[in-house]
Amino acid sequence: MRPLAHSMTRSTGFHAIGAVIVGAALLLSGCGGGGGGTSGSGGGTPPPTGFTLGGTISGLGQNTGLVLANGGTTLTIAAGATTFSFPTPLASGTAYAVSVQSSPAGLTCSVAGGTGTITANVSNVAVTCSTNTYTLGGTVTINAPTGVTVSDQGLVLTNTGNGDTYTFLTNSASFTMPQSVPYGSAYAITVTTQPSGLLCSASNPSTTMPASNVTNVVVTCSDQNYSLGGTISGLGANSGLILTNEGNDPTTIPANATTFTMSSPVAAGSPYDVAVARVPTALNCTVTNGTGTMPASNVTSVSVGCVAGSVSVLDSLGAAGDGAKPYGALIQATDGYLYGMTQYGGAHGTGAVIKLTPAGSESVLYSFAATGDGANPQGSLIQASDGNFYGLTPAGGANGTGAVIKLTPAGAESILYSFAATGDGANPHGSLVQASDGNLYGLTASGGANNAGAVFKVSLTGTEAVIHSFGAPGDGAAPYGTLIQARDGNLYGMTAGGGVSGTGAVIEISLPADTESVLYSFAATGDGASPYGALLQANDGNFYGLTQSGGANNAGIAFKLTSVGVETVLHNFGGSGDGLHPYGSLIQASDGNLYGLAELGGAHNFGILFRMSLSGTETILHSFGASGDGSEPYGSLVQANNGGIYGTTVLGGANSLGTVFELN
Repeated sequence: MRPLAHSMTRSTGFHAIGAVIVGAALLLSGCGGGGGGTSGSGGGTPPPTGFTLGGTISGLGQNTGLVLANGGTTLTIAAGATTFSFPTPLASGTAYAVSVQSSPAGLTCSVAGGTGTITANVSNVAVTCSTNTYTLGGTVTINAPTGVTVSDQGLVLTNTGNGDTYTFLTNSASFTMPQSVPYGSAYAITVTTQPSGLLCSASNPSTTMPASNVTNVVVTCSDQNYSLGGTISGLGANSGLILTNEGNDPTTIPANATTFTMSSPVAAGSPYDVAVARVPTALNCTVTNGTGTMPASNVTSVSVGCVAGSVSVLDSLGAAGDGAKPYGALIQATDGYLYGMTQYGGAHGTGAVIKLTPAGSESVLYSFAATGDGANPQGSLIQASDGNFYGLTPAGGANGTGAVIKLTPAGAESILYSFAATGDGANPHGSLVQASDGNLYGLTASGGANNAGAVFKVSLTGTEAVIHSFGAPGDGAAPYGTLIQARDGNLYGMTAGGGVSGTGAVIEISLPADTESVLYSFAATGDGASPYGALLQANDGNFYGLTQSGGANNAGIAFKLTSVGVETVLHNFGGSGDGLHPYGSLIQASDGNLYGLAELGGAHNFGILFRMSLSGTETILHSFGASGDGSEPYGSLVQANNGGIYGTTVLGGANSLGTVFELN
């Protein structure tokens, strides 16, 4: 029995030892030490040497310049980035502190969750960037009268980029818009409400917001200028109306205008005063609502009304010792006074020289004497280069056949020359002209070699010579008018008779040769006849004149004559209400139109004053003969330096012996 028990014990011991070996083997295997160790072909991943540090980025956009830091390590973030990671891993147990070293211009960036001790990879650091806002403003400059402000005038600015508005409630020289503007946003400052009476504009008004406050917007406010004008009535085809404002800004109004605007605008708050500086000849123009203070708007309420000029009687002639019945024309002398001669009146009843102010204050400068002196003048005076006056009388003188008289401005008279009884000219009815050679030239209605009149010249010292005797076949005869010196230097005049048809002629005297020729003979039928006045050379170079008879109605004509003798009938007098028988001459006034007188006709049949264009369109400006008015104007007109047109009538007035009148 014992051998069997021994055998069993050895067997149990063997198995126990095997179990220990197997367990050891398993333990080694679990520790990686079995199966060949670390050098075997089936080895595992090595342990990590450090951990990554990073996170997310928001709000950066395409901006550059974000730099993050962790201790002494920095990381520059590219535009558009949404995540970041520092490039160098950190060992386990290392402390970290992520911060923003620099933010992009215009942004503010901050870090959340950026501190700790690393034990594993970190990806939850959050960098958040937000856009900065900046103030937007500038300065205000006012170029306006003292006391004008933007605060009490209602200036409002608007930033159209965000709709923000700024209303000036105080009179500040600077402004800042209420709302700040984000960096990079567009802004645009505009003036949305102008101050009353001012005009404001902004410079440097728009761009994108920089990374700083904007203070360079400049708002400049100046006087707001508005147009000044209104309406015009009654001007018609007349030209020459000039308006002024406050005595300045002369504005010429064209013909046929019905509205006007002054040339220069007027600042709001400034006074204005529209006045008529010059009227078209033969019109009266007045201003209504012409003064005020300029509002902050255009003025269109000024009214200018023009009416046909009226004739005012400045002086009634014919009182005791006064002149009476003037047949010629007035002249304006260098002293500004008007001078003329009357056929009758004066101290001796044989005529006088009268002197008037443009306002009509009249005095007798000289009365022709009863014996030996000149008498009964029917022409006009001239003021010669020596400052003295010279004139003609058809009667008187040493021989009773007329004289050339000299008169100083102080009224001292002398006979310069008495026409002789035989061979000399006689009975001069017109006026003298001083030619460029210094001599005086004139016409006599009779005398001369053929007793049909003559052309004479006389020096200022009284030496006289007949240079032409009228009356040869085809030549002119009986000149009653006056010579003129034309631009070509020659003298031109008219004769009441003679010519090819015996109804008058236009003659030319060539200087210095003193030779006469007939430039034009009036025709027998339909043409003018018997001119008594002088020619006028107008600004177009042509000659214009009047005849006292002839024409379609045998009541006279107005005509045009070229320098080579081509004649055109511009107007036939004698129509219904028209004038009849003009004896005088035409003048060309400052408006370019022609003005003249007709002895008879008109509304009262005592003569008219008319205006005529160079093409012959006639306008009757005044009919003489009403109660107290002058009547029968035989002479011619003169325009004085004040723009007024003056003339005389032979009859009418308070004493029925003539008047001096002004066309207003």
